[in-house]
Amino acid sequence: MKHRDVLVPRLEQIFRTRTVADWIARLRAADVPAAPVNNVDAAFAEPPVKEREMIVEYDHPQVGKVRLPGNPIKMSDMSGTISRPAPMLGEHTDAVLQTLLRLSAEEIVALRENGAIN
Repeated sequence: MKHRDVLVPRLEQIFRTRTVADWIARLRAADVPAAPVNNVDAAFAEPPVKEREMIVEYDHPQVGKVRLPGNPIKMSDMSGTISRPAPMLGEHTDAVLQTLLRLSAEEIVALRENGAIN
């Protein structure tokens, strides 16, 4: 039997005697770097996540309120967020074809009529 086979179950027993918050407080008071292993909801609720607006809420046109990661780059002269929900299928097709391929409105209509794009 390996040492860890005995040690891990014993540590599990010890850690179950207190709450996560209590263990974190005790470890940090002893200058031991420690943080909880969070599920998604708990991670989103962490104070630094809220303070830095790392999670933003959007009203998605099909599913309602959606929580998404915000812009991770924070600069003093930058206000607001540049993040937004993913586009709907085909939402930017015309703009992409006009900007990147320099297609005219008539050419885009022809592509649509031929079934090449929706």
